[in-house]
Order: sequence, then structure tokens, then C-alpha cells
Amino acid sequence: MKRALLTLMLAAAMVAVAQEPKAKPAEPKTAAELKAEKKAEKKAKKAEAEKKAAETKAAAAAKPAAKTPAELKAEKKAEKKAEKEAKKAELDKKAAETKAAAAKPAPTPAAKPAPASAAKAAPAPVPAPTPAAAKPAPMAAPAAAAAAAKSATPKAAATSTAIVANKDSKVYHRADCKFASKMKDANKVSFASAAEADKAGYKACKVCKP
Repeated sequence: MKRALLTLMLAAAMVAVAQEPKAKPAEPKTAAELKAEKKAEKKAKKAEAEKKAAETKAAAAAKPAAKTPAELKAEKKAEKKAEKEAKKAELDKKAAETKAAAAKPAPTPAAKPAPASAAKAAPAPVPAPTPAAAKPAPMAAPAAAAAAAKSATPKAAATSTAIVANKDSKVYHRADCKFASKMKDANKVSFASAAEADKAGYKACKVCKP
């Protein structure tokens, strides 16, 4: 039974194989077709080579080229020269500022008032008149002139002894001191006397010695 079944299956398979259409053999390609294929292959290879060259060029352009020792040396030399020129310009600027400050005329010192002791001179005693000459000695006029000079001096003394202090340096000067004239207005502090400046914590100038 089994043997008959196998025989039938084998026969059916042989019939199916016999009924399948046989594949036609490939027709040989013509010379024109072969030439076109070769041309297409060459074109594809050329395009691939161009693509790789473009990628290599782009990568080289993106990466900066290494500088030569000569270029590095030239860059360092240029940097040093620029630093030297900048320092020279700074020194020239400072020298010009110092020269301008020295050329600025110093303020003329205010005239010091005569001391009160000199103005307040005691008048000479008037001698008693004698019977022969009843005229008094002319000594009253100099005393009156001294009194007038005394009354005129206090205002000048008040202006000349004014104290000007510097907020930044904490040093006070006389109004006619050269450092007081160079002081910025924003840093100036005025005092009526040196004693007030001392109380405020300022130190006296060693040049004008107020």
C-alpha cells in the first residue's frame, strides 16, 4: 500500500516537471549594448572618484592648516612690536600730562596782612605844653591811621587763611597752595581754619604748611 502511494506521488511529480515551461537561454548582448554598459560603469566610477575628492577637499578646508615655524615667529614678533608701541604711547601720554601740569602757571599767593601787633602801635605820649608854646605835639594823626589800617585788615586775613582739603588724600592746604589749585572741584572741602580741618581728621600739607 505504501509502495503504491509512493509510486503515484513520484509519477505526479514527474508530470509536473514535464509541464513546466523551460527557461529560454539568455540572448547574447550586442556590441552596442556592451559598449554602453562599459561607458556607464566608467561614468559611475568617475562620479564616485569626484565625490571622494570633494569630500577630502571639504575636510581639508574645514581643518585649519598648521602654521609654519616662520609664520609663528612672525606672529610673535608682531605681538611684541605691538606691545612695545602701546607701552611707548602710554609713556608719551604720561609725559605730556606732566609737561602740561608743569606749564600751568601757579596761582599768585595772596598778600599776607600785616600782623595786628604792628598795626596796633601805641601812640607816643604827648608832652605837656609849656607856658611859652601852647601848641600840642602832632602825634594824634599816626594813631588814627593805624586804627584805620587795623579795621581794614580782618577781611583780607579771612580770605587768605581759608583752608581747602582734599576728600581723597585727606590733606588740607592753604588757598594759595599750588596743590589746592590743581585739586578737582568734586574733591574740595573748605574749612574756616586749620584747627577745624584737624578735628575733621585731615592732615596738614607739608609744602604750604597751613
